[in-house]
Amino acid sequence: MSKRNGERRAAFFDVDGTLVQTNVVHYYVYFKWQTLSPLKRVGWACTFLPRLPYYALVDLISRQRFNRLFFQNYQGIAVKDARRWSREILLPLLLKELFPEARRQIQQHQEQGDLVVLVTGSLDFIMEPLRNAIQANALFAARLVENDGFFTGELQGRPISGEEKARLVREYADREGIALEQSYAYGDSIADLPMLQMVGYPVAVNPDRRLRRVAVAARWPILQWQRKG
Repeated sequence: MSKRNGERRAAFFDVDGTLVQTNVVHYYVYFKWQTLSPLKRVGWACTFLPRLPYYALVDLISRQRFNRLFFQNYQGIAVKDARRWSREILLPLLLKELFPEARRQIQQHQEQGDLVVLVTGSLDFIMEPLRNAIQANALFAARLVENDGFFTGELQGRPISGEEKARLVREYADREGIALEQSYAYGDSIADLPMLQMVGYPVAVNPDRRLRRVAVAARWPILQWQRKG
């Protein structure tokens, strides 16, 4: 499909569950497991694992509330260490979990001259290395408050989910001269619905039950992306 004269086009991608088979819980667990000694892992697991059912319940009720609650786990972690761990430990995990179809879809948009934008509720210091690796044009991700070089566990601003994703897409489009009716968006969760509804070409990728129902009713494309093997 060709662009109309004078208009730019973009492809907006959710990350967790859409581009990669991971989520905010995986990142934190991987952080701790790779950076703690074997003895300390046991103690940490005994306190963290019993909280998982509660986190899952909160996420069902409100993704925004879950994000605020879960990111408190980063309280007291040194910002410098977190950024280094993201580059050295988490980026290889993300690239391993990146769906081959997602990589091809991103490359196709780039070859067509579309801007590639990541819009995710995950933390910015985890997503920035991935953005650089796939050469995305922009990244909108959650940011934690910092104090004296350490994370406080509090979010700066609103969690990036639901209507907040749509707001960020709209503002970016206005700023960059993007024709949203000519643009694409990819998401896997009902929390991505407001973003998907902003564009002319929404695509449901590995959709959850509620998003699948909406996509079927609206006759949106539904894609099933999987890891190799």
